[in-house]
Amino acid sequence: MVPPAIPTEPRLQLPLDELLAKKLARGLVPIRLVGPRGSGKNYLVKYLCHRTNRGYVSVDCDEATHTEDLFGPLTPTEDGLIVPRNGPAKQALLNGSVLVLNEFPVMRAGAAMSLHRLLNEGKLLVKAHGELVEPHPSARIVITMNPPTREYRDSEPMNSATRGRFRALEQPYIQDVDEEVATLDAQVNASHEVVDRGTLRKIVQFAHQTRQNENWPTISTRNLTILCEHIEDGASPKAAVKNEVWAVAEPNQYPEDTYETLNDYV
Repeated sequence: MVPPAIPTEPRLQLPLDELLAKKLARGLVPIRLVGPRGSGKNYLVKYLCHRTNRGYVSVDCDEATHTEDLFGPLTPTEDGLIVPRNGPAKQALLNGSVLVLNEFPVMRAGAAMSLHRLLNEGKLLVKAHGELVEPHPSARIVITMNPPTREYRDSEPMNSATRGRFRALEQPYIQDVDEEVATLDAQVNASHEVVDRGTLRKIVQFAHQTRQNENWPTISTRNLTILCEHIEDGASPKAAVKNEVWAVAEPNQYPEDTYETLNDYV
């Protein structure tokens, strides 16, 4: 895996990978990682698991996520018995993996509340079948969510009783252009040169401009890799950037608003 660019946690003023690694080393300390889309929240956790040889299980949550989706339903056997089946979250805890629950606040309150005993006592009670699950000592929990900003105004607020049980860390976009260029270069030019370093720098500089203007579509770290893919497919750098700006635009945003500034960079 290509090492990610590491932002500084805005309030604690320490490298985020260092903070996250220390929290994970403390035991079953639940972590809430807050950051804009495409800022690399999952990638950072996955990279730390890669470096420490830990299991990594990522579960995407939505409004329809029930407790049974996380921990498993009751299912009949061939003998007619009703037994619990392991869901992805329960299996990750039993295996000692790092469990990442993405967009945690949007899932049903009951599913989130089911974690309270686990976070308080280190054991999980699956109420649907009365099973008490004791996680492997290496098991860890990380939840991810978007920040409460204008761009994510439709995101669900997190229950305060649940929120208070997590150590919250923020993952902003990378502020240093050179650092993001170096990381992007390692990702897209690993086997052969797709985009020259000078063009990458111009694209990253423009992306930083979109992140500073809340009225523009935002080009994230993830979007940068996608537009480089378009360049590899034969698109010009400017066309690739325009396409990605159009692709991420919200209904109230207009890609054309960015084009004059784009001409100054690409």
